[in-house]
Amino acid sequence: MRLTALRELLPPIVTDHERGMVQLAAWAAADLVALDAEWSPKSGELELIGVGNERGVVQIEWAKLDDSQQAEAWAAIAALVRRVPAVYHHAISDLKKLRQFGFDVHPATHFDIQDTCLAHAVLHSEEEHTLEYLCTKGGKLPPHKDLAEVDPSVYNATDVVETVFVWRWIVPQFDRDPAARGIYEDLSLAYLKEIQLDAEEFGVAVNRSVPYVLLDKYAEKREQAARMAAAYAGGPGINLGSSKDLKRFLFVLEGLPEQREKSFGGVPGKLTTDKDAIATLRRGLGTEWDADEEPTLEAAWANIEAGGNTVLEARYLYAGAQQALSHYVAPCFEIDTRTGDITGIRDRIYPETRLHVQASGRPSIVGPALQQFKGELLTLICPDEGTCWVGWDWNRIEPRLLYYLANDLPGIRACESGEDIYQPGIRAIFPEIGSPELEEVRRRFGKALILRIHYRGNPKNAGDIPGTRALGLKVSDLVVASERYLAEHPALPEHWKKVDAQIDRSGVVYTWAGRPRRLTNPHPAARYREGSNHLCQGGVADVYLLTALAVKRAAPWSRLVYGAHDAQTHQVPVERREEFRALIEPIVQREFCIAGRSVSFPATFKERLA
Repeated sequence: MRLTALRELLPPIVTDHERGMVQLAAWAAADLVALDAEWSPKSGELELIGVGNERGVVQIEWAKLDDSQQAEAWAAIAALVRRVPAVYHHAISDLKKLRQFGFDVHPATHFDIQDTCLAHAVLHSEEEHTLEYLCTKGGKLPPHKDLAEVDPSVYNATDVVETVFVWRWIVPQFDRDPAARGIYEDLSLAYLKEIQLDAEEFGVAVNRSVPYVLLDKYAEKREQAARMAAAYAGGPGINLGSSKDLKRFLFVLEGLPEQREKSFGGVPGKLTTDKDAIATLRRGLGTEWDADEEPTLEAAWANIEAGGNTVLEARYLYAGAQQALSHYVAPCFEIDTRTGDITGIRDRIYPETRLHVQASGRPSIVGPALQQFKGELLTLICPDEGTCWVGWDWNRIEPRLLYYLANDLPGIRACESGEDIYQPGIRAIFPEIGSPELEEVRRRFGKALILRIHYRGNPKNAGDIPGTRALGLKVSDLVVASERYLAEHPALPEHWKKVDAQIDRSGVVYTWAGRPRRLTNPHPAARYREGSNHLCQGGVADVYLLTALAVKRAAPWSRLVYGAHDAQTHQVPVERREEFRALIEPIVQREFCIAGRSVSFPATFKERLA
């Protein structure tokens, strides 16, 4: 019934090759066309290309074309996008696939290119950005995503037409919110056009001397964790990779507090031993850890001696090793898809950047997540021969941005004096100076507590910060420490009050550059916290993207390799290393107008040779 309705509602679909080529040429005067490619999820082979709008759809059945017809399709698509505005949903995926099969298409070759996924991610960052979801908002046709296997032609044609409808729904929203349009066009779309596609297609070289070494290391860590758990559990032991085993052992045999997923409709959620559940249980036993540090056997035994649970510590060690193996090491190997066996080391990996997955607009790298590569994991990848990596870390960019947004004079003075911006706050928390060893523990603890305060976290829940136990701090001490810090920075609570009031009035906040976040959380306290954090996290994302684009424009021969929210690494020819440094250092540390002040963010620069 629904399939019949869709067929009746869709415009004419042309599948004949010759008629399709004629139609593509006739669309030279069209105001907009959408493009959508379909390919096999298993083989990656291109199967179908849909092009059109609400007046008609041309479908190119790629696998059925001979060489001559494929050449005609290459020319017709390339000519069309050079003449007619084109819209995609998640353009990077379609463009990469088309280019893989010989199409001469690139964002730079388009007369005009738009992307409904990127646009919606700017306008409504907290919502989903799938085409299926957007069709429920701006589409006009019945649901169709379950029809991919039933009728691929109707499925593809509906995707094409709905993409046009969704774009026409988005345009008036940008008209009402020019700041959001600026973020979309000047940052998201510009990043796609100038950096993203080329970087993803080029990939990153694998350091072939490293993967097997790290494979053995993390496999051994996993075994250490298993032996630890087996020795404690006795009998047949416990499978640390089995949620069922963990639930039975932790909640039944050990009697630890049950951890559950969120309830729904008054029905309690299912028992869980996910990452958050394990963290909650460890925290409840007074365990401390630094999430930025790699889990080790030594740290596990230290936590056990301090009162931690052996199985929880073993699970943390096991999960850390397993994640390193599956998320970071495994992508560097060639894997037989039938047997799962390793057949060799890959020459390159091809990470992908997602600009739409985080509400802050912060780029996320996946496949693998290069921003998570730290320490020796970074040795898995390396510069190409004849090149080097030049990058930087911005020094404490988020707290600096917050101080300027709030006009917090003590924080601004610390920023502009060149001193450690955390030190005045740490001194406010711990007025009396102790031994060098004690001061180092205080510094690490104080920095973490200050960041927790900046994210508007409850100090009563800060007992998991490393150093709490060593410093002998109780919950009341944490509250007092927070109050001391805020007493030295009274502009921060006043800033948050203004943000809260704005959220109550309009439900939306904007970063210094104009990136919106429309707060949808039903709980006011959560909305306030998310809105305040967006001004910092989203504001840093703006600095990140603006800087990446400025560097690329100053040095078109450079290539962005990877980045985190406060760092970037670019690849350049070795012989142009000094030239690149001279070009980018003033760009990276240039001034931005933030809250009426000229603000620059100092950076530490670094290099890595092949």
